[in-house]
Amino acid sequence: MNNPPLIYPMKTLEEMQRDSKIRNDAEADRICKKCKLCIGWCCVFWLFIWFISLLITTIRFNNVENQIVIIEEYLIDSSGSN
Repeated sequence: MNNPPLIYPMKTLEEMQRDSKIRNDAEADRICKKCKLCIGWCCVFWLFIWFISLLITTIRFNNVENQIVIIEEYLIDSSGSN
């Protein structure tokens, strides 16, 4: 049996390795970009939640201070009137 002649010459081992390295590098870059994007958005989300919790805590703490001052003033006024 005669094999038909090859139309395209076969690639050498070095060419196949180079092409494989280029494809692998492109795939790694694509995956890294997605990971960095995900990590970046997680950081933004975490900072947003942290800022909101900080505001809530500050508002709650300020209200507690105001209540303590009112209670102290009440106690001072009520003890002085006896």
